Amino acid sequence: METEKVLNITLSPKQGEAIMTLYSPECRELLFGGGKGGAKTCLGVRFMFGWVKWLAKFFKLERKQYPPVLGFMGRKRGVDFTTTALNTWKRDIPSDGYVLNEQKKLITIDNVASIQYGGLDDENTIQKFNSAEYAVIWIEQPDECSRADIGMLRGTLRLKINGIEPPYKMLLTPNPVISDDPDLQWLKSEFIDDIAPGRKMIKALYSDNPYLPEDYGKTL
Repeated sequence: METEKVLNITLSPKQGEAIMTLYSPECRELLFGGGKGGAKTCLGVRFMFGWVKWLAKFFKLERKQYPPVLGFMGRKRGVDFTTTALNTWKRDIPSDGYVLNEQKKLITIDNVASIQYGGLDDENTIQKFNSAEYAVIWIEQPDECSRADIGMLRGTLRLKINGIEPPYKMLLTPNPVISDDPDLQWLKSEFIDDIAPGRKMIKALYSDNPYLPEDYGKTL
């Protein structure tokens, strides 16, 4: 199934705004954040699927037995990502469009490119970041992560293939920070108080999600 068909069928207006922002050359990092029900995880899986397919065309990749890894997606605790975001991926992305290897924590798309996934609490995963080179990263609930965690991941956005440098992208989909720990306040300082070039923020509220039950606001 073509990526465009998936996105056109399933994106809400707010998700569409986020995708257009991510695809624009002015955006290197997007914070798509807000409360529960804002369709943040759904956006993450759609973006990663679509962008990796785009990157495969950009790099002119061909099918092979061991396709290159182009990106990483995860959460502070790997088990949380597996029980939430990975299940959303399985539900929303057409099953004939990828191969999932849960033992290796690898998703291969069209036999041309792969995505690693996992948690920042996994020592094996963290060790891979020392030599990893990615073109795209999605972190679910970065409000659980420290500035150092994200800085480590930013340092992996350096992938080139055959000398070709892609437009690097990072998507962060947080809930509001509820901790008083200063080390967890970096989202506000970097995306609201002092925004660096290439960083964008879009609020993702439950009221922007047309697929929720009508009384969801009362539930919250």
